[in-house]
Amino acid sequence: MLPQINVSVVIPCYNARAHLSAAIGSIAAQTVCPAEIIVVDDGSTDGSAAEVERLIAQKPLPIRLFRQANAGVSAARNAGTWHARGDVVAFLDADDRWPADSLETRLAAMLQTNAELVFGHVRIVRERIDGSAQIDRQLPGRLAGSLLVRRSLFDRIGGFDEQLRTAETIDWIARVNEAGARVAQVDQVVLERVVHGGNMMLTEGGHAADRFAVLRAAANRRNAAPL
Repeated sequence: MLPQINVSVVIPCYNARAHLSAAIGSIAAQTVCPAEIIVVDDGSTDGSAAEVERLIAQKPLPIRLFRQANAGVSAARNAGTWHARGDVVAFLDADDRWPADSLETRLAAMLQTNAELVFGHVRIVRERIDGSAQIDRQLPGRLAGSLLVRRSLFDRIGGFDEQLRTAETIDWIARVNEAGARVAQVDQVVLERVVHGGNMMLTEGGHAADRFAVLRAAANRRNAAPL
C-alpha cells in the first residue's frame, strides 16, 4: 500500500474528441487513482469540451475542465499545472493512454528513490485507418506522458516554454538536467503513445526549427553559467 500522495493529472487537449474517452478511461482504470484530472481545452473546434463534459458525468474521478483560446500545448500544460492541487503532477496527452499500473509504478519509484521526476518506457502504438492498432516498438522515453513530477520541481524549474509549438518537453528536460534534479527511471511501459494522422508532431510545422531553438537556448545557458 502506497502512502497517500495527491496526484493531479493534466491533459492538454486540442481537437482530440475522438481520443478523449480512451485517455481518461485509462486514468480511471489505474490501480492507484489520482486525486483529480484537469483537462485544458486549447481552443478546440471539434466539440472536445462537450466530450469532456459528457465524461465528467460518467467517470468516477473528479474531472475539471478549463478552456482557453488556442495557445499551444506548452501553454495548456502550464495552465493545467497552475490549477493543479496535487503535490505531484502527471501529464497525459489527450490522444495517448496509460497501462493500468503506470501511476502506481512511477509513484513507488518516486517514494523509494526520493526522486523529483520519474519516467519509464513508452510503447508506440500505430493507429490504422481501419481502427485497428499495431504495436510498433518499446523504448525508454521522456515524453510528457511518461513523466511524474513533484510540484516543487515544476515550481523551481518553471513551466514549458510557450514559444515552442513542438520540442517543448526536450527543452524542459534539459532544464531539469541542468538544475541537477533527482531523476529515476522505471524499466517498464508507463505510456502508450498513439501515432495517428492528427498527431501534433505530424501536423505542426516548424519541428526542426523548434529543436534547433532548444539546442541554442541550452548552449546559451551553458555559456552564461558562472565558471
